Amino acid sequence: MRLQTPAVFLFLPLALALSGCGGSSGGGGGNSTPTPEPNDAPTIQVPVQLSGGPVQFSYVLPITGSQDLTFNAVDLNGDALDWQVAVSAPGATAAGLMFASSLSGSVFTINLAPVAAPVSATLVVLVEDPFGAAAAIDILLVRSGAPAVTGINRSSAFATAAQDVTVSGSAFALGNTVNTIVSFSGIVAANIVVVDESTLTCTTPMAASLGANTVGVSNQFGAATAPPGSFTMYSYPVDLLDNDTAFDSGGGAQLVTANVGARMHAAWVEGAAVLLSTSLDGGATWSAAMTLSGAELPSSLLIAVDGDTVAVAWIGDITGSGGSLHVRTSTDAGLVFDPVVDLATGSAFTPAICVSEQYMHCAWMKSGPALQQEVWVASSTTTGAVWNVGKPAYATADDQSVPSIGCLGVDAWIALRQGPDQRLYTTHTSNAGFFWSSGVARSSVAAVPDLEQALFCNAGQRVFLVWADDGALQYMISENAGLGWPTLQSVLRPADLGVISTANAAVDCEEDRLVATYVAGGTNVAFSRVGALGAVPEHVTLSTVSEVARQPSVALRGNYVFASWSGGDIASGAARIKLDTSTNRGTSFIGPATFGDGSGTTAQDAPRMIIDDARVWMGWVDSRGAGPALFHNRTEQ
Repeated sequence: MRLQTPAVFLFLPLALALSGCGGSSGGGGGNSTPTPEPNDAPTIQVPVQLSGGPVQFSYVLPITGSQDLTFNAVDLNGDALDWQVAVSAPGATAAGLMFASSLSGSVFTINLAPVAAPVSATLVVLVEDPFGAAAAIDILLVRSGAPAVTGINRSSAFATAAQDVTVSGSAFALGNTVNTIVSFSGIVAANIVVVDESTLTCTTPMAASLGANTVGVSNQFGAATAPPGSFTMYSYPVDLLDNDTAFDSGGGAQLVTANVGARMHAAWVEGAAVLLSTSLDGGATWSAAMTLSGAELPSSLLIAVDGDTVAVAWIGDITGSGGSLHVRTSTDAGLVFDPVVDLATGSAFTPAICVSEQYMHCAWMKSGPALQQEVWVASSTTTGAVWNVGKPAYATADDQSVPSIGCLGVDAWIALRQGPDQRLYTTHTSNAGFFWSSGVARSSVAAVPDLEQALFCNAGQRVFLVWADDGALQYMISENAGLGWPTLQSVLRPADLGVISTANAAVDCEEDRLVATYVAGGTNVAFSRVGALGAVPEHVTLSTVSEVARQPSVALRGNYVFASWSGGDIASGAARIKLDTSTNRGTSFIGPATFGDGSGTTAQDAPRMIIDDARVWMGWVDSRGAGPALFHNRTEQ
């Protein structure tokens, strides 16, 4: 007998039966309607292997097993019977389900063959006579076996501070028939929630051991572990190496950094050249520095990364009217860079760059006649191999300034200042830069504007826009990749601690949460967060002494928040790198600690922070040698 995988039939799993009703005669003895013969619904006798009933059943079979499930139907009227099966085609294939090509008769058999991986499938078996009377049963079929682990969305955590973790894999639920456990080196995680067959969430155990941890997922049918080195537990508060390390050959400046997990990239200017180095192990070791620039004198250095793509941009030979704009791109995580691409010559300044998949965009200010300024933009759909010709973001007779840019796939968005009152405007493209929309004003008219670049952060399609007017931080949220925005702005932090400028502010975001660290009044370092859409912003003052502060940065990683800045006078050598951390999403902070081992007479400035979940790397300009140079330190491994 030929076997086949079943087709998909749609029906309601109800037992149907036909019944008739008798007629009555009138006064003259007219004709009456004959009463139809009774028609009984068939009944199904299920295989003994099935559990449950009378309508809902289940059956568990290991993935290596095979079994024939034979169903018998009885019809009291002796009617011919037809069988139907409702099951998704992918589910039937994954569960090894097959049945005979003939579906008529009183006996029906489902054949279960060995399968490659654990899975669950639901099916409905129905038997029906020619008159529509039917019987049906529901079956949950489980092909049992150990789960599989394919990924963890956090690579590290603090051993004594719970962190939210998402584990990806398969066979986590098996139709909600198994008890799935997550453990870190044998210690069971808390708050385990099986979202679906391929996703579960948990929080790390408070008693986890320091160092590399083995992440395991198990149920009653077996266990699986993540690849070695997938997860590390660190001590809290942050524990650094005892000694700082020189990062450059001396004289480095304009350090910029970016990372994708433990893969970190740093670019800087040294000896009138742009240099770049890459670390693949969270900052433990770095590649030899490579030179990216030519003979031009570089400034306004930028770096952006997405996956294996690294883009570095800079202005060359800048004068009062601007300079040339150069970009170099790597598609192999910084090992090799394509030749330099010149996007503008002689009149560019204040650049901004973003990368998403194969799409790249660079915006800049361009000097025009009579001191007119325009924002121009160029885009690439080939990961920087080819760029379109730069053009104005949109047509306007007003002066424009200070562009910032963000992107997600084919969508990109620009914020800029425009007009005599320098209100904040945004423009958007939905086709990878082929066309940009006309600008729309976002900020209020009466405010005194901050003429620094606005700040963008996006978590998928949700884009946060932050800017400063009248010394206060304002913000808006777009839910569709910068295409649409609210009609009114919201206050993220008023000027109650002093004037705030985006030149001394930084933002980060995850899901529906926005965080910001900033300097208010020149001497107060503070933190603000919006914990959910529509929530009232909450504030924490981070600095504990009154001192000149500058260059803050912030990173949000699940339950953890990291904030850094440079505090103290540079000229006297008192400036130090400060780091403050929170393990409760910014509700409270542990208090600032000095980063690094610099002495009291050598200034530390211009910090750049890289966060890989619970791992911290920091680079900065340090004056402990004959002249300013770059140094770095990191979390103890």
